[in-house]
Amino acid sequence: IDDPLTRLIHQYPSIPPTALQLLHSNYQIQPTNALHPIHLTYHNQPLSRLLSTLLPPHLHPPPSSYEQIGHIAHLNLRAPHLPYKHLLGRLFLDKLSPSIRTVVNKSGEVGGP
Repeated sequence: IDDPLTRLIHQYPSIPPTALQLLHSNYQIQPTNALHPIHLTYHNQPLSRLLSTLLPPHLHPPPSSYEQIGHIAHLNLRAPHLPYKHLLGRLFLDKLSPSIRTVVNKSGEVGGP
């Protein structure tokens, strides 16, 4: 394929052709023959993928919702998830910091006097 725009469209099939056409015409974006490796690490993974990967299949779907009050995340873990509470807390803490500094599991009703 000699046409640069056609090569771009084949090289990046997930990008709409109209967007590639604009990039090519306005910014002289050219196709490349080089492959660029992408290194995905723990820190690049979304919390949902980590939870699904690390928890056994019988615990799916994993807990994913929480309430945030200040820097504290409140989880509502079900009984089957309790043996994994430290792993879950660590994952939530790692992925939600710096806005979250503490992760707790609610063990009963939260209320005032």
